Amino acid sequence: MTSTTLTPMSPGATPPRPFHAVTVVWGRAYIELFLDVAVPNQLTPGNLGALPTGSRYRVFTAQEDVEALAASPLLGRVKALMPVDLVVMPELSGSSTEALSLMTAGHCRALAEAREAHAALVFLNADHFMSEGDLAAVVRRHEIGSRAAASITVRLNKDTFMASVQARGGSRCVHPRELVSLALDHLHPFTCAHMINGESSARRPIGVCWNVPNEGILARGFYLHPLMVTPLRREVLPVGTIDQYYLFHSCPVRERVRVVSDSDEFCLFELSHVEAAATEITSGGIPPWRAATVLSRCDSHQRSYWATPIRLHAHNIGAAWRSVEEESARFAQRAIRLRVTALWMYRSSRSVRPFRRRVGAFGKRLRRAAKTLSAKRVQRSVTLAARRTRKLPERTGRAGRRVLRRARRTVALLTHSAARPLYRVRKWTARAGRRALRRA
Repeated sequence: MTSTTLTPMSPGATPPRPFHAVTVVWGRAYIELFLDVAVPNQLTPGNLGALPTGSRYRVFTAQEDVEALAASPLLGRVKALMPVDLVVMPELSGSSTEALSLMTAGHCRALAEAREAHAALVFLNADHFMSEGDLAAVVRRHEIGSRAAASITVRLNKDTFMASVQARGGSRCVHPRELVSLALDHLHPFTCAHMINGESSARRPIGVCWNVPNEGILARGFYLHPLMVTPLRREVLPVGTIDQYYLFHSCPVRERVRVVSDSDEFCLFELSHVEAAATEITSGGIPPWRAATVLSRCDSHQRSYWATPIRLHAHNIGAAWRSVEEESARFAQRAIRLRVTALWMYRSSRSVRPFRRRVGAFGKRLRRAAKTLSAKRVQRSVTLAARRTRKLPERTGRAGRRVLRRARRTVALLTHSAARPLYRVRKWTARAGRRALRRA
């Protein structure tokens, strides 16, 4: 009988496993952004160079974009680090506007194929811009037992930000604090709409941000991007986007989900044109009630994200952060206290939704009726009525003459009908007289 000696692992540690770095990209604009910005930004020792042996770089794309991707020298440099798979998805071809559902379809296929390979996943987007060492931090978190790493993605103005990046020498090896310093001057209007005291605000915010002047941003989010996922339940696939409810179902143990709360460990931004990704805007800042309304529809993972302050800082954390953190904590607590009331109102509104639809249909009918009473329509009706009344005397005369003719005809018929019995009486009388004379 032989015995095998096992080397004990540290508590919570998992053996290194390969990673699948997944990107779903299609369309000329996103292909150019992916090849010109995202891939050079990822080709650093602390990002793609830090993935374990056996990892793969997987690009899910449309058939018409394969040629441009295969001919890219940048993907050739990625091939020197790991295998590159160009996976064709027929549903990405065409001009469909359902970008989020197509992205979800690509993520579902990536998760299904990673399940067969027993690999962890890194979800990258063509418009992501990360700092040096982000993927290395993800790998370290995975090695000590984390099954997922989630981070907030602040949106930036792509055009002005990339001009600033090119002025510093390119998108490679941008360290976290330098990246935050660059990003603070190029916030997207979508991000400004999520500032607590902005002139305009998002009607349904995905998070709330506090500005720390000349230092950075303190954020609390509901929907965080899961950059790294090793599902505990691999049979679960996302129904919506992966930042909605996927982590709650695939990694139900919240302690195994790492929320990156400091940009020194992990720093990820999203690039968008100014006119892109618009949200419904209202005036004024974000009140706690609006945050509570969004919080009422979140799962337990997302509610715990909201309780975690996330610091994006360009310098050391100083005294200026303390008051901002206290203010954000008070705001978060107010939103949490209002959550139950907001949830009750949300469910009540769903129960009266059929009645609201009926009221809306009735309102449409009223609006259509109001159109018929508009000033132009009334004037047109009056004009048509006046035209008809001009011909009324002529029509009245014709009708009168017709009535007279019919009356005369009726009188003649009545007279003839009344005279016929008299003729018969006269005949009967004459016959009786003649018979009487003959008898006499």
